[in-house]
Amino acid sequence: MAELRRLLDEYLEAFHRAGGTPPPMAPGLPEPEIRERLTEAGFTATQEIIDWFNWCNGVTPARGRGWPIAPGGLIPVSLEESICELIPEGRYDAGEAAKWGAHTEEQENPEYWWPRTWLPIGFFDATKFVADTSSPDGVHCPLAEVTYSEKVPMASSISIAVQYWIDALNAGCVKWVDGIAHQEPRWGPPWPPRPEPGMIPC
Repeated sequence: MAELRRLLDEYLEAFHRAGGTPPPMAPGLPEPEIRERLTEAGFTATQEIIDWFNWCNGVTPARGRGWPIAPGGLIPVSLEESICELIPEGRYDAGEAAKWGAHTEEQENPEYWWPRTWLPIGFFDATKFVADTSSPDGVHCPLAEVTYSEKVPMASSISIAVQYWIDALNAGCVKWVDGIAHQEPRWGPPWPPRPEPGMIPC
């Protein structure tokens, strides 16, 4: 079993141990279908992206409140939602940021704000969680939180982010009471080292 898929299964186990309510996850897509859709949309089919959408293809109802992955607050989206809805939204915002938020010549290019290799895997309010599919090893994808004009690196791979979620849940940092997640009054495990600046634009 691939590293990320194993970690995602461990995450669900930790989620349930912490008292989390069963997530309304949409069934994952078959690997050949994921590869085909990514190729059609111009993306490299990196292993972590395949594993993510094979594990969970969004939530039901689509783009609804769903269940935030805790800790972190990420609500998974389907591959179709990612490609057909979140990417156009991100590219529109990038165009606006290039017009009104640019302070350098580099920032006048919309791709500075939203590179073509970015693929959202989830969202929360106005924040998109994007994976950079320009993976140097074809497996791991750097992960970042992106808003209208901000890009905050989260981890150098999706696997590292998921491992943090597991550690935080096992440390008792999140508990569910009557189906609602509550942050415990303590810090979670230390975040792993953030990506190098060159790994994801920031």
